[in-house]
Amino acid sequence: MRTAAKRYPRKKDVAVVFRTLQACIPTDLAIRGEWRFSQSGAPNYRLSSSTGGKNWQVDVYAGTFYVVQIPTMNLNDTKDSMPSLVAYLCKALKVSRR
Repeated sequence: MRTAAKRYPRKKDVAVVFRTLQACIPTDLAIRGEWRFSQSGAPNYRLSSSTGGKNWQVDVYAGTFYVVQIPTMNLNDTKDSMPSLVAYLCKALKVSRR
């Protein structure tokens, strides 16, 4: 039985997410990134930083699929567009867009 090939997010898409987060979300630290695999084995690129002392992570998957995590607030959500991703982070971190 064949299994579907795991797709990596395109580098161009990762760059767009990185630049958008950098432009819209104020950070305490520079945004870091790393390639990784989810628990189910799906490849993704994790962008992480801290805002107002709260650590956050955005996992970028193939297509327009993002997983947002703010561990210190016990928040975890999935988003399917950049505007909803940025709005969610702004609301959760209680910051206004730059």
